[in-house]
Amino acid sequence: AERGKGFVLLKMSEPLAQGALWHKLAACCPERLVCLVGATDLRREKLALGRGLSWEATLDDLRLALHNHPTAHQLLECRHLVVTFSSDAALWLDLTDRAAPLARLCLDPTRAVGEWETQFAGEAFGFHCAMAAALALGLAAHTEAQRTGPVALDLMPAIEAGLLAMRDLKQNGHGPVSDTLPAGYPVDPIAAKI
Repeated sequence: AERGKGFVLLKMSEPLAQGALWHKLAACCPERLVCLVGATDLRREKLALGRGLSWEATLDDLRLALHNHPTAHQLLECRHLVVTFSSDAALWLDLTDRAAPLARLCLDPTRAVGEWETQFAGEAFGFHCAMAAALALGLAAHTEAQRTGPVALDLMPAIEAGLLAMRDLKQNGHGPVSDTLPAGYPVDPIAAKI
């Protein structure tokens, strides 16, 4: 973080906005900090984010929490905040202009909060790893494009790819259950989605 001028991606889990790494990054490079956090981790911090309600109500709950909850409010110190709602949706909050932040949402408007993931039983390790990989690739591509001149950052393609990868992981897990154990994290299928 202290050496370069590129973005610093921080994949957070609860407890949020705590620890030496968070404090160091928030102090030394907030203008380059991209934070990834899940709504599940925000709920564990006792934020009142609705489940199974409308997207409008859920996003309004998040807006209120980011402004009123002491822990959530600290997340506004980064330049970009990406909040995932499992594999259903992701919100990108661009805080480049603090006076007029921009929010973009990637979701399937035909489904309610939490509806997509209920189709599949079980859990799989590594959802946020998939989204973090997609964001890292998007940030790296942006940094490379900046070499030829200023280019506006657009994280939406990376967020969409990350959600597709998360959905693949939810749907297929780490591989079929058989006499042979899966080889570990399904890097190839997830990379193909990203």
